[in-house]
Amino acid sequence: GLFALDVTDPTKLDDANTTVLWEFTHKDDPHLGYTHSKPILTQMNNGKWAALFSGGYNNTFDNDADGSANNASHDSDDGNGYIYIVDLETGSLIRKFDTQTGKNEDPTEQFRPNGIATPTAIDTNQDGTTDLIYAGDMFGNVWSIEIGSNNKNEWDFTYRDADTNKPLPLYSACFGTSCNKDNIQPITTPVKVELHSEKNGYLLLF
Repeated sequence: GLFALDVTDPTKLDDANTTVLWEFTHKDDPHLGYTHSKPILTQMNNGKWAALFSGGYNNTFDNDADGSANNASHDSDDGNGYIYIVDLETGSLIRKFDTQTGKNEDPTEQFRPNGIATPTAIDTNQDGTTDLIYAGDMFGNVWSIEIGSNNKNEWDFTYRDADTNKPLPLYSACFGTSCNKDNIQPITTPVKVELHSEKNGYLLLF
């Protein structure tokens, strides 16, 4: 999970006075796994300041506090990779993006859950707000999400299948001329974005 603390007055940072603003855990959303990614703090085009972070790893694992193996009410049932945008002031969920790529799409056919690395936020028009999100996953996919609209309901993956409407990755990393269960290369680092020197676009480095 993630949490936010009010550190406005540094002289009052102790157990008695520190104010916990909010906490967002797998009990708020069962698709949240172990949150190894670093939250990105940014302003959205709808005016909200937000924490942008990935759903982490192993979201199908039994995360319940009692450790019971038969109590999985707070676990993901699909193992998909997720990306979250949470209101920085209240901790409420603004949007959640489901890659629809999880256990059933595991390239090794072992039904492992997918996991998203630390996402990257890009301001394409230099107005101080995030317009694009890039993130890699354990199955070698790089995802692109467009959030340039001031209407959060219009935020969406850049690519979708024309027939199924399922999100499609921008790129899939594998060793060889074609991807198969033996050569998928997991992406565990943030995507670094650089301006292309000759074309009107970006270079994605990972």
